[in-house]
This record gives sequence, C-alpha cells and structure tokens, in this order.
Amino acid sequence: MKKKYFIFLVLICVLLLLFYLQEKFFQSENKNQGLSTKNYRIEKKKISGHSMEPLLKDGEEVTVLFDYYHDNPLARNDLVSISFKTQPQKLFVKKLVGLPSDKIEIKEGKIYLNNELLKNSVGETYLISEKGANLLLKPLNNQRIADGYFLVLSETVSLASFDSRYFGYLEKTHILGKVIK
Repeated sequence: MKKKYFIFLVLICVLLLLFYLQEKFFQSENKNQGLSTKNYRIEKKKISGHSMEPLLKDGEEVTVLFDYYHDNPLARNDLVSISFKTQPQKLFVKKLVGLPSDKIEIKEGKIYLNNELLKNSVGETYLISEKGANLLLKPLNNQRIADGYFLVLSETVSLASFDSRYFGYLEKTHILGKVIK
C-alpha cells in the first residue's frame, strides 16, 4: 500500500513539474517575440501573389495574429492582414506605412510621408497616379491623416498595386491582425 501511495505521489510531482516547465517555456518563448497569445486567434496562411516581394514571397507561409491590435497599438512598418467589404472572405497582406496625424504630400508623382520621400524596403520610390493622389489628398486635414485611418502599401512601387494608392486610407476596422513571417 505504501509503495502504491509513494508511486502515486511521485507521478503527481512529475506531472506538476512538467506543467510548470511547459508554462515557463511557453512564457519565455513569447517574451522573446514580444507577444502574448491570450487575446487573439492564430492562423497559418499562404501568401498568394507577388505584391509584397521581397518581404514576402508567393507561396510563403505566414502567421496571422487575428485581433492582435485590439490590445496592442498599430506600429509603422508592421505587416498587417486586411479585408474589404467588397471581398470579406479574402485576406490581403500590406505594410502599415502611415499613421494618424502623419503628414502626406504628393510631388511630381511621388509620395512624401512626414517630409521624407516614401520608399519600399529595398529603397525604390513609390509612384502614384493622379487618381491615387486625389484619393490620398482629399480626406486630409492640413495634410494630415485623420484619426482612425492608415496608409497601407505593398512592396510594389508601380502604379498597378492594390493598396492605399488604389483604394485610399484604410479604416482600423479593416485591419484584422498582425502578420509574422
């Protein structure tokens, strides 16, 4: 009887130790990434298309942290998952470039953000059409992005990209989550 009781206690201790170590490991792993997984859904998604190259390649798997921005601030250069009313089932990945109160100017078909020429991650200058310029300049108040709106861009600098140059500023409600490579 004593032997069974002793084995039972040892088993309980081992299980508690394993539980403690697993929790400790999980917390330290998330601290290294600066993330907490308590308040959002995590899904793996595949990139479809070339608009985010070279940051993200066609077919590359990424992790989307849905609802991440309910508890965390949006940050410049975050990769974000977005949706649109016209295509609610389709997710797009873009780079968050402009934040509320940022200054936007258009000069000679180029975008300036806070008095700096806007370039993608490899140093190429973004081009903008007259229609795109109107989309970005009309809603500004003293050349500033309004509260609750964001400038999102792909890595493609050409005029044919589906981003804020095509559809204007994005409301926060259309930003679904943070994308991690």
